[in-house]
Amino acid sequence: MGILRWLTGGGSGPVSPPPSLFVDLTRFRCNSLVLGEPATPSGGYPEPFDSQGTVADPSWGLELGIENGRVDYVFVTLARFQGRLFADGRQLGITQDTSPEAVVRLFGDPYWRDEDDDDVILFYEDGRFELQFEFPGKMKLGYITMMLSPILADPAQRKAYGVTKPWPPAGSIRAV
Repeated sequence: MGILRWLTGGGSGPVSPPPSLFVDLTRFRCNSLVLGEPATPSGGYPEPFDSQGTVADPSWGLELGIENGRVDYVFVTLARFQGRLFADGRQLGITQDTSPEAVVRLFGDPYWRDEDDDDVILFYEDGRFELQFEFPGKMKLGYITMMLSPILADPAQRKAYGVTKPWPPAGSIRAV
């Protein structure tokens, strides 16, 4: 059984996005898959992961990454995402029209905000997980990434982003 079919509880036939597809941004969960946990309930390596350990369905706006048999990241493309977003089990009204200020109202101040001429990235960190909100064009939300291996855990990456805060960050990632 393919991982997307297993993830959504589907049976035989073509895979189509179910109304139950969800991502919880503070519980680091995509349906039954949780960051850092085994990718399958049976312990077998799921298909259709490719040789790099990813499964992506562009029509769903969702990509999952597996490293060492465990869920490493979930990447959501808001313009195509056909599921629902949650925080602490509560459904969020986040869409591609969500602004950086609206995310800050929902999640509080980020650990780091990176802004250049083209985009804004809000980094929420708790030392183990990273949650990123990326705003191409600075105004509208394009992508959300949850990852087990935080980019900003790497001192070279913190330097590249100009991070001046100490690592690891204090606290956890929570909706306010």
